[in-house]
Amino acid sequence: MGAALVDLYWVAGQANLEALVGQAAILEPGEQERAGRFVRPCDQTLYRAAHVLLRRSLSRYAEIEPQQWYFVSNPDGRPEIDLSAHPEAQSLRFNLSHSGQVACCGITRGAAVGVDVEQERSIPRVEALAKRFFTPAEAAAVAGLPPEQQVGGFLSYWTLKEAALKATGRGLQDGLDAIAFQIHDQTVVAKLPQLARSESAQGQVLGWRFALLEIELGLPCALAVALHSAQQMRLCIHRCGCYDAMLNPAVVASTPGVTVHQGPNLGVVDAWRPLSNGWSGEGHFNLCEKRMTEASSAPNAVQIQGWIRDYLVETLQVDPKDIDPQRPFTEYGLDSAAVVILTGDLEEWLARDLDPTLLQDYTTLEVLANHLSSSDTH
Repeated sequence: MGAALVDLYWVAGQANLEALVGQAAILEPGEQERAGRFVRPCDQTLYRAAHVLLRRSLSRYAEIEPQQWYFVSNPDGRPEIDLSAHPEAQSLRFNLSHSGQVACCGITRGAAVGVDVEQERSIPRVEALAKRFFTPAEAAAVAGLPPEQQVGGFLSYWTLKEAALKATGRGLQDGLDAIAFQIHDQTVVAKLPQLARSESAQGQVLGWRFALLEIELGLPCALAVALHSAQQMRLCIHRCGCYDAMLNPAVVASTPGVTVHQGPNLGVVDAWRPLSNGWSGEGHFNLCEKRMTEASSAPNAVQIQGWIRDYLVETLQVDPKDIDPQRPFTEYGLDSAAVVILTGDLEEWLARDLDPTLLQDYTTLEVLANHLSSSDTH
């Protein structure tokens, strides 16, 4: 059995993202409408750019124009190619991730794939969050790092977990404890008590391959692929866009059986605008420290709404009037790590444990505050 081929496309920097947005006419009306729901213009740009990148990349694998791709969601909400419209693309699998000023797209044939990229940001309670949401060994690994490396360590473990859970199509529904990692000497060791029992449509037990990359300093990106156990994985990384410097992701660690190759700039976009000052890698999304205040008694729904509203205003640097209690959290541009950090800070303030899927289950500020203030949650 030959090596499985996996392609990872990435684009970074505001000028390159805006060049992609210049081709946003290829997006379907639903994608345009979803992009327009985001509160911040930078999140609208990132969403549109990521989906242009996805469409143009997919068209390298089938004779389908970028604007002609149709997608559906599986029962767990994972986007997939609409095979009723594209039977010729039956074997294609993809996954998309974007954070800060970076978008990544993983594409395979016949193998489930998950990708996660996270913009580094301030995490004041990083050791506490690792202890709360990671396995004891992972939390100890983060705590054992020098203080200036702990956020990077936290995000490395986080991206690996998120990529694996995205590859299953279920995301955080399977729980952060469904998979555990050890990163040592450029090797990723994965323990998969639940995922290892996954089976393909042919009833064959799946093997998993992982690669942890650093797109640029402070930008960890993880890729997870479910393969037949005996297969090797050949990962080809494609840099998309114009850069003053030759930016190629560094391979931090991977599982055995993974080889990584740097592909050329494939020119998946017709017209890129050159960067005038280079790309600094500095993202606009930077979580600010949130001062914790003690609640003298269990807060009510209004107080909880106020706390979360203030948190979002400080974190996203938006006007308070942009925080609508009935607006879905998905429209605030929070990536998966930011959601878990918010959940951890909120449970610290409330002094009780909260499920990391909380914002997925209670999707607006009003609904979440009412849930948290109800008597059956205490």
